[in-house]
Amino acid sequence: MKKFMRESKFRHVYAKSSPKEQQFEGVEVSQSRLDGNYVACNEIFIAAVLNVAKSLDFTVLRRDKPGRLETVFKCIGHGKPIVDLSFDPFYPNRLVTGDDDGTFLCWCIGDDGLTEDLKEPIANLSFSQRRAIQTLWHPSASDVAIFVNADCITIYNMKDYTLIRSIEDLGDSDQIFSASINKDGTLLAASFKDKMVRIFDLYTGKIVHQFQAHEGSKPTRVQYVDKFGNFLCTSGFNKKSERCVSIWNIDDTSKPVSNEVVGQGVAAYNVFYDFDVSLLCLFSKGSSIMNIYEMESSGQIFSVCSINEGEQLRSGCFAPKLACDVHRNELMHFVKATDKALDPISLIVPRKSDKFQEDIFPDTRGDVPAMSVEDFIAGKKMEPKLMSLKTYEPRVTYAMPERMKSSVQINPNKSSMMVRRPAGGINAEEFAKLEARVTALEKKIESLTK
Repeated sequence: MKKFMRESKFRHVYAKSSPKEQQFEGVEVSQSRLDGNYVACNEIFIAAVLNVAKSLDFTVLRRDKPGRLETVFKCIGHGKPIVDLSFDPFYPNRLVTGDDDGTFLCWCIGDDGLTEDLKEPIANLSFSQRRAIQTLWHPSASDVAIFVNADCITIYNMKDYTLIRSIEDLGDSDQIFSASINKDGTLLAASFKDKMVRIFDLYTGKIVHQFQAHEGSKPTRVQYVDKFGNFLCTSGFNKKSERCVSIWNIDDTSKPVSNEVVGQGVAAYNVFYDFDVSLLCLFSKGSSIMNIYEMESSGQIFSVCSINEGEQLRSGCFAPKLACDVHRNELMHFVKATDKALDPISLIVPRKSDKFQEDIFPDTRGDVPAMSVEDFIAGKKMEPKLMSLKTYEPRVTYAMPERMKSSVQINPNKSSMMVRRPAGGINAEEFAKLEARVTALEKKIESLTK
């Protein structure tokens, strides 16, 4: 990596914490030691796993209603600690939660947020009994969600909550640590316990490439950084247990394009990639420092600045670009979980002019899908639709499909909305046929015993 000071329009980015009255006080986020995503945010809502009931519950708050909360309403449904939250990019009222037992629950939140405890998810999409790692949404297709468990990857049709494809051939390892999807939703990169990074074709389920990223024994994180090409960022440790961030060209992984040693630490950095301006933000639990790097078209990364956010981070997340206030040059919006509150933090680029800054706000991914789930199933490939932030106006309400407005009653013992993992040697399609046959026989037995 080049060490000289380099000119950058983002050199003087600074973080502005919200005043106390604009924070969400009274929300205590989970203190679980499990590695996970405990906060999620979109242009309307903030969701956070609560430090109550062994982290089994979470809350959803409207971003435009901050302040001290005397009553925190909860979504209740998990039997094990929640380790992941993720909003649907095209239907902001829908989100998925995953827990330590491998269960993924889908929820629908009203436009006003939670006005009472919500105890009925839309669907239970359990496939594996091993821990949930991440939920990824297809960047171009509506109603396509990719659920990552420790031992498998599953792709679901969220229109009717049915399984599209399961990926269970993970190579020589059965433990996934992290995953990331590329810009057009065709490839998924995952890091594994055996120190390998494997690239999967989401349309075939096959491994198309694999390589070793870091030599350290601790878990590695992955993040696609593919604005300028087929690049992937990995965050891990070297043999000296120093934290490292590397950029790889997937076409040639014999050595990293760029490598940066960023000191000691307990856990690998979380990596957020701003695709629009090709900035990488590194942050980690227990730290108050956020490091920002700029990436060139060659794959080289350069340190832009380090931001001290004050209080240590318990958990946090970046909001989509549509949630940023471009009128005050808010380049990124970060929600930080502290001991007793959720603090929205703005990363601002100082400019003298009050006009729209086109150089730092190019067209971004919008909230309209480029294709449908049926297109995805048929093998169609498209990049996300882009839109201008100059003319964007946030919608006050979203037209939710009827299938999302009412909860589906789930029988914990048997439900068409629950997909269990097939036994070894039986593929998902055969398993679905057998399960349908079992359901038909159960109904027949029930009718005969009445």
